[in-house]
Amino acid sequence: MATTKARFASRKFTFVLWIFVVALISIAAFFAFSQSIESTDKLLQSARRSFQRNEFEEALQFTRTILKREPDNSDARWIAGRSCLRLKQYSEAVHDLNLISLESPQGVDARLLAAEILHYHLYLFDEAEQAYRAVLRQDVMNPTANNGLARLLAVCGRRSEALPMILLLVKQQQASDLLMVLARESGSINDADLLERAHLAAPDAAGPLLGLARLADLRQQTSEAAELCRQAVRKSPNLLAAHVDLGRYLLQLNQYEELNSWRRNLPPDSASSAEIQKVIGFIELHLGHSREALTAFLAAAQSAPDSRNLCYQISRLLQAAGDFAASQVYAEQLENIRRLHDAQDRVLFLADPSDVASLIEMIAAFERCGRLLEAYGWTQMACDRFPRNAVLQQLKLRLASETELLNPELVPKSANPAFEFAGNHYDFPKTAVTGTDEFATTEIVENPPTGISFSEDSAELGLRFRFENGGILRRRMFEFNGGGVGAEDLDRDGYPDIVFSQGGDWELRGTSENTRDVIFRNVRGSRFEDVSNVSSFGGTDYGQGVAIGDIDQDGFPDILVAQIGSAKLWMNLGDGTFRDPGPCPITHLSAEPWLTSCAIADLNQDSLPDIYLAGYLSGVDVFDRVCLNSNGDPEACFPTLFPGEADDMLLNDGCGGFVNASSRLPDSVAEGKGLGVLVFDPEGTGAAGLYVANDTTPNSLLTLSATTGLWGDNAFASGAAVSGLGKSEGSMGIALGDADADGIPDLVVTNFLNEGSAFYRGLGNSSYRDDRQRSGLQEPSLSVLGFGIQFLDANLDGNPELFVSNGHIDDLTHQGKPYQMPAQLFTIQAGHFRLLKPDQLGSYFGTNHLGRAVAKIDWNVDGKPDLILGNLQEPSVILTNTSKSSGKPLQIQLISLRSNREAVCASVTCQSGTRNQVQQLTAGDGYQCSNEKLITFGVQGTDTVDVLSIHWPSGYVQEFHNVPLSIRIAIVEGRANLFALPN
Repeated sequence: MATTKARFASRKFTFVLWIFVVALISIAAFFAFSQSIESTDKLLQSARRSFQRNEFEEALQFTRTILKREPDNSDARWIAGRSCLRLKQYSEAVHDLNLISLESPQGVDARLLAAEILHYHLYLFDEAEQAYRAVLRQDVMNPTANNGLARLLAVCGRRSEALPMILLLVKQQQASDLLMVLARESGSINDADLLERAHLAAPDAAGPLLGLARLADLRQQTSEAAELCRQAVRKSPNLLAAHVDLGRYLLQLNQYEELNSWRRNLPPDSASSAEIQKVIGFIELHLGHSREALTAFLAAAQSAPDSRNLCYQISRLLQAAGDFAASQVYAEQLENIRRLHDAQDRVLFLADPSDVASLIEMIAAFERCGRLLEAYGWTQMACDRFPRNAVLQQLKLRLASETELLNPELVPKSANPAFEFAGNHYDFPKTAVTGTDEFATTEIVENPPTGISFSEDSAELGLRFRFENGGILRRRMFEFNGGGVGAEDLDRDGYPDIVFSQGGDWELRGTSENTRDVIFRNVRGSRFEDVSNVSSFGGTDYGQGVAIGDIDQDGFPDILVAQIGSAKLWMNLGDGTFRDPGPCPITHLSAEPWLTSCAIADLNQDSLPDIYLAGYLSGVDVFDRVCLNSNGDPEACFPTLFPGEADDMLLNDGCGGFVNASSRLPDSVAEGKGLGVLVFDPEGTGAAGLYVANDTTPNSLLTLSATTGLWGDNAFASGAAVSGLGKSEGSMGIALGDADADGIPDLVVTNFLNEGSAFYRGLGNSSYRDDRQRSGLQEPSLSVLGFGIQFLDANLDGNPELFVSNGHIDDLTHQGKPYQMPAQLFTIQAGHFRLLKPDQLGSYFGTNHLGRAVAKIDWNVDGKPDLILGNLQEPSVILTNTSKSSGKPLQIQLISLRSNREAVCASVTCQSGTRNQVQQLTAGDGYQCSNEKLITFGVQGTDTVDVLSIHWPSGYVQEFHNVPLSIRIAIVEGRANLFALPN
């Protein structure tokens, strides 16, 4: 019994001991656990203190200790990630930040910081984009993520994807400089250094490739841009933006065969892309599928209502379909976009940063385009800049109310006309608006078979003239246009004379102390003599364009000089002298209207020569303002900073005076900024039309309504107002000729640097198509800034050449832009332009110049056309044609009896075998010049012309058969005989 009790007591003791031990272990474990928790808190506190003291390595050590125990500790990860960032351990920072759950308190901030590091430090754009988008999936309204992703997309040229984010920020009243990305259809953030770093960091990433392609395109390296996009498509075949940009560049390069493959391989979601639809529209247009093109363009315009080329193409197609009201809607939309761009330029390049009125004007221009959110965004920034301006504050309140319910899109659907029309509802007749004809690309002709050359021997001939552009070069706007040049036989001795307008010292203009305009008399084709004084000719105002024409129809040509402030007409008395009848009756609001090119021709078909004067810029400080570049250095201002100067039309009253009929001109000429003028017959009826080349505003094509007596502007409807992409360009010179040998006159217009000269190919019925790319004219004209331009048949082979005089308006060589530039000469065959090598053309072509006006003349009466060139900062030049003739000339002077004596707008057809050549006699003649009124044909392989027909402005048609070549003849309207002139 005792033993049993002892055993029981022993077991009881063991059990109690076991419980005690377990309790001790539990207490120890609890104590250890408690100590562990306390240690983590203390470590976090230490890490925070170290981070706040900028002791980032110590902070990182504390957090690493914690994370070994607790890998999911978001507090420690947050401190670790930021410490790595401060220590520039960027990859480690991203690793820590990305391990923080988005659902944790620091999750969104951590992912945003990771995105920023990937974006701006590691340059891993794809990963940065993923991080930004991860935050936006969690919080679509997050302003930091929207801002960061918008900037990343914008630097890669992905504007359409960035657009809704930028507008969302506006709705959140966080407008910023990102609005600049939306300002232009091609808007982006141009950061070459960032893109190069991103491409180096991730060569397989598509985003940097697209950004680099955009920069290459800006450098006019479109082939390189296309290749970069091909790489992007290969690396990211599902990235729609890569397909978009590749299609756009292939379109610029006219690579339609590759575009067919591009179209077949588009991603499944491509139908929703406005840019894709735009490219498809141009492909369909190229194929002649008008309905399909219009459908695609309208689909694109639903998302891209700010696209100029979409507005232009839609308007043209709607017009071709006969819906003129709808066409006008898009014409007005295009004009609103142009006005908006002008207003933006005045703000962005403003000399006076305190000009609130220009800001308000720009905001109103956004509203006119239906772009209310952008208007609101710019108002926000304007209010930040001018917080006490009551007008801006009221504007901000109104726009806040009007945009409150709008979706983040450029134009609300209710204000976007693209939703009102359906392309498949229209039937299209066969029209010349579209076409599939192909043109060759430009090539430098290594060994031209033409034998074309010119000699520059002005000084030897006594032609010594230098245009003085205002005294000391201060980069004022008027200093860059140059003067005018005119050619005509003023004394009727059979040899054409030359007129130059002079600028002189700006401060001395209009006084006897200033230099004068000049006449050089041609001394029987051997030399030139300055006869300005003995002829009583020469104004002292600041001269611009020159026009020569027989105002009083006495057989002796008179001289018109356009000037800054006035225009002066010099009446030829027929005895070698001129009479100054006083200033022309121009009416302008400007104290000193800036008149550039001018023309003398019968404009209203009453047989009396009238006057047209192109107005350029106006504004109270247009002659004084000097703009500054980003370094604070002076440079020429943009024309968009100034209003346009109205044109003038002066109608001959038949009694020695003029009636100012400018009120009969359309409003467009009051807003245009005219530099070049051409009077010709656009419709083949003999009636005069006027083509005006405007600088940064749409060009004008003016025709007179016989019923109303008013002039209308048909340039937009004709296709010659803007570029084929709908852009108003910096247009200057104009040349008229039949470049494609189809009997229909074509227009070539010189433009600003990097725009390329426009080739408005005549299609008949006063319709034109901009074929500059397909004709081969685009590429060689991109690298120059063109002024004067003339068609001429230099070697008399029956095919025209094209001469262009080039030179910049400002010395921007420090920006890598050319200043002085070479003149260019193109050969043309069936509408193909080929640039000739300068070293085979003569010494003048091998040097650079600041070329301006160009006029045609045959000064030595040898049957071959010569050229007179006006330059800046060097003497004017006469280029004598020394080409080896492959044909024989026929030169024709027209004398009309039933219309204006000089027969301006007459059309002459020269038929030899199966070959027809057609030329018109024009006035104005391009840029501040007046050509010798002589039509020259070159004919090969025969001694006679089979048929020579003249369509006189009166409508009368004459024909002559078997006309001998190598002669000069005068043809009098209605006379059966040809009159030989001295040769």
